[in-house]
Amino acid sequence: MTGSTSPDTDGGSASATSAIDAAEAETGGTAYAVDDENGSWEIDLAKDARASR
Repeated sequence: MTGSTSPDTDGGSASATSAIDAAEAETGGTAYAVDDENGSWEIDLAKDARASR
């Protein structure tokens, strides 16, 4: 599963935290990797002991 949202222009950790919170809430999964990919956050999540992108 991948959650995606636009980061702040400074790429700050507050926007990363917001993106992680939103992705986890939307999917019910747990984030295990985060990357600022071409202007949006790419968040890898694991759900039910399975990792997906």
